[in-house]
Amino acid sequence: MEQKPLRPCPFCGSRNLRQDLMFFDDEGEHEGVECLDCDASNRAENWNTRADELPHYPDFVLEALAPIASAFDAEYQRRQHAKRVIA
Repeated sequence: MEQKPLRPCPFCGSRNLRQDLMFFDDEGEHEGVECLDCDASNRAENWNTRADELPHYPDFVLEALAPIASAFDAEYQRRQHAKRVIA
């Protein structure tokens, strides 16, 4: 099987990658890729996948999830404020 060239790290943009490692997850052992600059890692088969290339959800799904996302954001902001007050 021909190996595709790896894209830069999706988190930091580095091309300083190591791909001779094994990646372990709930599904077992897989070939993996690791960014040597920010320590991000993933299965080799998933490394080149980017969020902007994933399928888009229909508007009705996004609308249904909006209240949940808003509540999550409000709770996150509340906790961040509490951390600043405590510190």
